Amino acid sequence: MVFTILLLYIACGAILFTFLEDWTYMDSFYFCFITLTTVGFGDLVPEHHQYILLMLLYIGVGLAVTTMCIDL
Repeated sequence: MVFTILLLYIACGAILFTFLEDWTYMDSFYFCFITLTTVGFGDLVPEHHQYILLMLLYIGVGLAVTTMCIDL
């Protein structure tokens, strides 16, 4: 159940980043997974800075969801 919540959050974020950036769904999913697991290779970086608040909100909430899922 907990893994499903995390997977759905990453999948929804991938849809969001598909529309905000010029990325494929798989690139967006990869970016969300790498960012929320705090690996952060830096090979994909958001280019559209006008959406920075939305991106920070997604990442901030996502880090909380990831931490919750790991603790449970």
